[in-house]
Amino acid sequence: MSNSALVTVRVPAHPSNYTKGRNTKITDITIHHMAGVLSAEQCGGIFARAGRNGSSHYGIGNGGEIGQYVDESDTAWTNSDWPSNCRSVTIETSNCATGGDWPVGDAAYNSLIKLVADIAKRNGLGTLVAGQNLTWHSMFAATTCPGDYLRARISDIAAQANKINGGSPAPAPTPSGDFKVGDKVLPINYVDYNGTPLIKTRDYYTISEINGDRAVLVSDGVVYAAVNTNNLKKVDAPAPAPAPQPEGFKVGDVVVPIRLVDYNGTPLVQYDDTYTISELNGDRAVLTARGAVWAAMNTKDIRKA
Repeated sequence: MSNSALVTVRVPAHPSNYTKGRNTKITDITIHHMAGVLSAEQCGGIFARAGRNGSSHYGIGNGGEIGQYVDESDTAWTNSDWPSNCRSVTIETSNCATGGDWPVGDAAYNSLIKLVADIAKRNGLGTLVAGQNLTWHSMFAATTCPGDYLRARISDIAAQANKINGGSPAPAPTPSGDFKVGDKVLPINYVDYNGTPLIKTRDYYTISEINGDRAVLVSDGVVYAAVNTNNLKKVDAPAPAPAPQPEGFKVGDVVVPIRLVDYNGTPLVQYDDTYTISELNGDRAVLTARGAVWAAMNTKDIRKA
């Protein structure tokens, strides 16, 4: 597995901030912003500090220079979501001003397109499609990253990267047939009826209303979004998961989270495959990894490894 030859700055991330190796093949590129005006070297310096608990494969400075912090053969901790970290190559992009829609300057934007094209070509990702193999941070976590400026330009980045690689433009979404109320569906591209990017939150959604080409999608009775029917595909709803059985725990048990929220309901980022219970008080378990406390979780949200 190779790295990009476009890199001009190398600042290795601290070993405690990423995972050596990968457990799956690379299928995605995920775009982030730095939430600040930084050089590639400055961004790398953040990940080089022990205890940051985060990293990225690449970073693009405000001047357009491209830095590398983690090898593509390793798993960077960038997306706040372990499965997407495992399959993604991630890019932090400097802003040219802070706040607002978090704009990005031309030099950084042009370098981003070139880097995306290079990653896609070397990893055999084929034609890039926004929301499928070209993704963004807020698809996987409750965050504003990569900001409205970049989020509104994901399709343009995909189109220009495809042009560099000599590929055809991304195909228009192909609907899977007529839709009706009650159908189980997923967006093909994660944008709503007005083109605003969406975050995938479920394995499927249910159509609750249809008006022409406008379908309202719900999940658990709550409206998710209105989406153009030309941007929908039908899916088979998975069978309901069996109700979890009560499981007894004790201090020293090695466990795996089954829901990534802490005891108070705050979302968590999983950095290790397993954790060890160091304290237990009723349904509150304190989990540790590599000698450090990771989080306190409700025992109903963990299982034995």
